[in-house]
Amino acid sequence: MCKPFKEYMMLVREYTREIVTFGGLAMTCFLYHDLRGLMQAQTEASMEIARELRELNVRVMELEHKTKLPP
Repeated sequence: MCKPFKEYMMLVREYTREIVTFGGLAMTCFLYHDLRGLMQAQTEASMEIARELRELNVRVMELEHKTKLPP
């Protein structure tokens, strides 16, 4: 019963670098996907803020135009 386990552990010991490399590659892919989603959400939020600021700027310009006193 212990023989297969010992053989398995010998394989793990022999291929440690490959296992760590594959795990690192998988984590890199996961992190890239997660950060990509975060950046897309941040871009959408920035676009919404810019749109709202543009609208507020137009409203302020209209108010300034209406309240301007003639010389």
